[in-house]
Amino acid sequence: LETPTSFIDGVTNENSSGTLYMSPGTLYRITSLSTSGGQANIPRMSGVTFPYKLDGGTIELSAAGDQTLRGNKAYRNLTFSNNGTKSISSAVSSITGTILIKDDAVLNVGSNAMGGAGTNLTMEGNSKYITAGVLTKPDAQGTYTLGPVTTIEFSNSNNATIQDIRLGLSAENPIAYNHIIISGNNV
Repeated sequence: LETPTSFIDGVTNENSSGTLYMSPGTLYRITSLSTSGGQANIPRMSGVTFPYKLDGGTIELSAAGDQTLRGNKAYRNLTFSNNGTKSISSAVSSITGTILIKDDAVLNVGSNAMGGAGTNLTMEGNSKYITAGVLTKPDAQGTYTLGPVTTIEFSNSNNATIQDIRLGLSAENPIAYNHIIISGNNV
């Protein structure tokens, strides 16, 4: 749908209207960098006047480089692919479906929430997920499918609150991590 030089831009500034509607089975692939156009957050439609209406589908951030997902929205399926660092502008605590990180993409959510109940996490290729948040991380509480060379990095350095590593949803359903990096000093 988008290319590195042609893209949908529903806003002229952060407070303009512009919204996103998606139905089941649709794919919105964004190959432009966050530095393209006047709006750094992707999707570029703010949803301020009219909230997003995402009944299904997948949003894929697939640029060969860095992209920033617009935070504070309720998403369905999200895919982060190709390469570069994909980040989020603020917490994305409502994701119904799957977060897929693949290829050589790095998803760095910083100290923001990313998913929760009803969110699955799938990692493929040489992908990496970085979280600096506190409490139990990653936030996804659904099924974990982690490829053999994928990595999750726990980077919390908040001295006030410890970051716990999610071990599974129950003792009978542990998460099979393949590579873990602990780079924070309070994990």
